[in-house]
Amino acid sequence: MSSFWRRSIWAMVPLVLLALYGCGSSSKDGQTSSSNGSLGTDSAGVAYVGATTCINCHQSFDWSKQYVSDYLQGKHVIHSTHVDASMGPDGCLNCHDPIGDGKYLAGLKDANGNYIIPRSDIPAAGLAAVTCEACHGAGGQHYGTGPIANPTPDFNTCGKCHNSTFFHIQYHPEGGSIVENFINSPHAHSINSHNYVSGSTTDVQALCSRCHTDEGARLYKTVQGGYGFLVNALSSQPAVPNASVVQCRTCHNPHAPDQLLFSNTTDSNGNVTASAEFNTCTNCHQTSDAYHGQNNPKEWSGGSVGSGTMDTSKIIYDTHNIDPSLAATQTGIVGYVIDKAGSRSCRDCHNEHNADTTINKQWANSGHSGYILQTINPSTHMANVTDPPFGGDGGHDFKLAKNGACQRCHTSTGFRNFANGPATYNPANNVFVATGSQKEMIYCWACHRSNAGTQDPNYLRDPGVFVNISPYSTPASRVAAVPDLKGSNICLSCHSGRQTGQFIKDYTGSLATAFSTFNSHYLAAGGVMFRTIGYEFTGANYNDPSYYEHKLIGTSAVSNTGTNGPCVGCHMQSSQNGHTLEIVTRDSSGIINAVLPANDICSNCHTGTYVMTPQKLQGEQAGFTSALAALANTFAGGSPIDPTPIYYSPEKYPYFFSAADFSDTGYTGWQNKDEIGAAFDLHVLSREPGAYAHNRYYAKRLIFDSLDYLQHGNLTGTIDLTGYSDAITWYGGDPAQATTVTRP
Repeated sequence: MSSFWRRSIWAMVPLVLLALYGCGSSSKDGQTSSSNGSLGTDSAGVAYVGATTCINCHQSFDWSKQYVSDYLQGKHVIHSTHVDASMGPDGCLNCHDPIGDGKYLAGLKDANGNYIIPRSDIPAAGLAAVTCEACHGAGGQHYGTGPIANPTPDFNTCGKCHNSTFFHIQYHPEGGSIVENFINSPHAHSINSHNYVSGSTTDVQALCSRCHTDEGARLYKTVQGGYGFLVNALSSQPAVPNASVVQCRTCHNPHAPDQLLFSNTTDSNGNVTASAEFNTCTNCHQTSDAYHGQNNPKEWSGGSVGSGTMDTSKIIYDTHNIDPSLAATQTGIVGYVIDKAGSRSCRDCHNEHNADTTINKQWANSGHSGYILQTINPSTHMANVTDPPFGGDGGHDFKLAKNGACQRCHTSTGFRNFANGPATYNPANNVFVATGSQKEMIYCWACHRSNAGTQDPNYLRDPGVFVNISPYSTPASRVAAVPDLKGSNICLSCHSGRQTGQFIKDYTGSLATAFSTFNSHYLAAGGVMFRTIGYEFTGANYNDPSYYEHKLIGTSAVSNTGTNGPCVGCHMQSSQNGHTLEIVTRDSSGIINAVLPANDICSNCHTGTYVMTPQKLQGEQAGFTSALAALANTFAGGSPIDPTPIYYSPEKYPYFFSAADFSDTGYTGWQNKDEIGAAFDLHVLSREPGAYAHNRYYAKRLIFDSLDYLQHGNLTGTIDLTGYSDAITWYGGDPAQATTVTRP
């Protein structure tokens, strides 16, 4: 720790104590404020006088009595049982009670003789506090008008504790690395050449100071309005002299850091309509009617987002609000859902201290972000996403009670509640913020408990080890064999399928039913990787090859892949691309042209002749797609076991039809469970486009056996792939030599 906290225990100068005695009205239990004992001196030899001395004096001045009140009720006075006063100057108290005078605050009484801090709030180990002189410096020469070392503490003072070595991170997961985050943030560089008064390098014009400086933010916080109003109100105001950047004290009341620049907004019934956090952040990161909003003629042309020079990542009206003109007519996502009344309305998705939106931009380009029906400049903030909206495709509104089973994976609210306790999950407890056509996407807070990253040992939710994967039958022995995959448990709990091939085998109902009865659902990567989902034909071997290790990525069995399982180990390795969840890039034709990151995870194992180049990975995809086409077309052409054509549409419910235009209500003439099983394998793998990478041998064998059965009525070990050269190559054959291949 710095010398600021290293105190030499010197006797206080009696003359100083006498001078300070009696300066104020609070009394202390059984002693005066001057009898705090020896608190030592600072590095310059100036005596510490103790917080009770400061409080006794400053509560008498109109300008500072509120500071005293805020401080005594704020979080720097610790009423917590986990702070042990016996831990000494090199333990908790280095930050929690650096001067050693916190215990004396317990005896303070008000003018009526009542304890200011209730007895019930004081832990058995005693009261600890970050007191006045810990931030302002020793007061032995101050006495109202004398010098004090640090009259206006800045972020460096806060950073003495709130840094990367922050103690007890498990108790304060978002309390560490704050100063480092801030120093590297846009907030620390909020003053720029446009803000200064002409000819000055220290004085910032009032209009700019409101958002670009610490002093202006506090001075002009009540000046609220759009571009024209702010120009009229502030252009004539004097510049802010010697302005400093936006920092801790800008947003936090330094005497009560849990109090923000703005307080809650409430309705006539006292219900919070906009939280202090939302009001504080949007004071500068503005809504549409503010200075840099749609009505600023200098930055925007006709209100079109991104048409001017402003970096749209610094404001929020373009992405965080529902566009009424779209909301009235569209069923998809039209912006982020912000819980304006939530106490964590911004922190749920942002680390406010580093003010970095890199991860947010990555997320915005991922499948989790859904389908954004806004015109947004992709180079600055959020690109349009063309996948179906996660909030409800096909006309579904997953927030409706009838879709409660869907909510656990298709809404953030549902997944959060599920992941916090799968065994007790009840959709009836899902309470959604947004109403109307606005649907929820999979937001940061669905998977993350906090924005503190790995500083918080519990920053991720954990639904458990491959549990509650499917409400239906699964191969229990394989499920039991899945290890604790830590961070990947989150992914697998949704990306492992719902229906399974085993369910078909165990099914006792009529086979004269539409395929929807056996629907595997979407993106069953975990079910493919751990072989829990496919319809496996009796007598066939589906064991993994000895060299198959994809399911071990992110464990100690495969080095240099992390400790959070295969999903995280592969899809979130790149800090530049991690939250897009992509491990490849594609050209305009959809062809894989790069594996991400440059030093990719594949190269840990795929070396030499087995190196996974983009071309090789594209070849795997082409072979997989070709084999699925062969299976779908075999159904459509009629087979020896069922001459009736069966037409497959992976996107239209219930997926298998009697009519080529998919106009009927679904095929119901199934011959037996094996035919349904072959259809199931086609469907589950068509809806899991990464199966060729997640477990290619399992995918190959499921497709092969399904084709073998349809072509021959039983398993022969050979299939004909005439017309499907990529599939022949994928199965190890040479299309120039033969059209038949053998089972891998």
